[in-house]
Amino acid sequence: TGKEFELSGKSVCYLGTDYNAINCSSSASSTEDYKTYCGSGSSYINDYWAGAMKACAEMGMKLPTSGELQTLYGNKSDATSAGVSLSGWFWSSSENGTYNAYVVRFGNGHTDYDCKTGLYQVLCSGS
Repeated sequence: TGKEFELSGKSVCYLGTDYNAINCSSSASSTEDYKTYCGSGSSYINDYWAGAMKACAEMGMKLPTSGELQTLYGNKSDATSAGVSLSGWFWSSSENGTYNAYVVRFGNGHTDYDCKTGLYQVLCSGS
């Protein structure tokens, strides 16, 4: 459902913000999505980080770690030949405690973290 291309020698798929949040509240704790994607105990009703993890997994890919995103950022110009302009903030699979995860900005390579309820772009990576 996204734009697939090669970046840094890896197959990647750009989803942008075209994915859904997952309910990670205790009321959903018996669901398969909760058990598989809600990380280290997030309790958010709209957990976009968990949704990003699921979106990548459903394509047989994974959400890159913050370090892997840094490598992809370093070669982001490769994306232009595939017709994709990568800019803005992207989720990584790297968590920062229970309620936060790391994001990487493709404008300057800056790494930060934010609440898992944030709607950030997704770049899935092949293994």
